[in-house]
Amino acid sequence: MLRFAICDDDIATTDRIKSLITELEPTYNLNFSISIFLSGEEFCFYLVIASKKNISIFADMIIPENLQVDSVPICQILGNALDNAIEATEMLDDSRDRIIQVYISYDQEVLFFKISNPFCGRIIINTKGRIVSKKRQPNVEGIGLQSIMNTVAKLHGNVAISHDGGEFCISITLYNIHAGESSST
Repeated sequence: MLRFAICDDDIATTDRIKSLITELEPTYNLNFSISIFLSGEEFCFYLVIASKKNISIFADMIIPENLQVDSVPICQILGNALDNAIEATEMLDDSRDRIIQVYISYDQEVLFFKISNPFCGRIIINTKGRIVSKKRQPNVEGIGLQSIMNTVAKLHGNVAISHDGGEFCISITLYNIHAGESSST
């Protein structure tokens, strides 16, 4: 299992983030596609943005190194989910915990993602049963969340959303994700 936390006082630059993840990667043999996301500019961008907004990101990941999954949709899912989580958490006053939790696991050909964050106010649902973005006109759906749902649907997965007690949680389940044989060194 890979576990790390990125907090505002831990991070000074993108280079520090890359260094931290690079140190972790050989130890935990991260999956290539998820490793690309974690060590890439996109994830570093989200970590820096979160850090600048006084938001901590905690991550638990249980991922074999040899998953056979396309990195593009995985990056789209994680990127949109983190973007949404940062935007929602940013709206909190400083008296609440500003923590985003990321959990990724793989078991028996199922890849599972769970991203949760606190939020303030209430969630607005439109007449189609979809969550309305707070940064757009009334009754306009959020593009990031819809993108996640479209991407997961193309992968024949499921999306579950809950928003109880001031916590927003998106859970994504992708099925029939195969792990190849481990490379031996």
